[in-house]
Amino acid sequence: MSFETKYLIRWGIPGWTFITLLSLLMILNDVSFSVDIESTTNLLSITGVLTVLGVPLGYLFHQIYFAFSWVFLGNFKDVTKETTEHFSNEIKKIFSGDYFKVEMAWHAILLDIEETEKRDYIVDRYRHLLSNVHSLGVLSLVFIIFNILTIVMLLINSNYQNLIFLLVGLLLNVSSMINYRYYSKNKNFFMGNIMAHYLIEYEEREAERKKNE
Repeated sequence: MSFETKYLIRWGIPGWTFITLLSLLMILNDVSFSVDIESTTNLLSITGVLTVLGVPLGYLFHQIYFAFSWVFLGNFKDVTKETTEHFSNEIKKIFSGDYFKVEMAWHAILLDIEETEKRDYIVDRYRHLLSNVHSLGVLSLVFIIFNILTIVMLLINSNYQNLIFLLVGLLLNVSSMINYRYYSKNKNFFMGNIMAHYLIEYEEREAERKKNE
């Protein structure tokens, strides 16, 4: 898969999901459109525009997710804590809860692995877990925003259809957040154990070197 296609899909999925859910909500509440959607040509044109619009919209959702999840809520602190809990006390002191030090050490360890097959497996597994973490995080954000809009619509137009739509949205939201938490812990556990293994080896080599001096 090319770079462009990969990122188009990654950014497009949350955008298309939001547009689809919002369109269904509008149709459910008989929100009128300013164009004739009964015309096949107009319908195809609208579908094409919304498909293209989904990509930049999904990109914006990604930026909002990173801003709130990592910068505002400080989830990087949890990542650092969960990752370094596998380290020895001596190594923990070196990192002192610094996320950027953990990231630098992680990449340094990957670059230091000489066995190609082992390194490729670790990189692919880490990429898979990290991709799922961020994808589910963005989807959770999309469902939160959509559920807020559904609540507003329910207050304006109280009917059982909107209530059912809200319950479905909440179910999707809870499911995505549960999966987000699962993949986050899985990724941190995998990353932490790999790092601990190589850092322990480094400590042993350093101890042996000092012993022989």
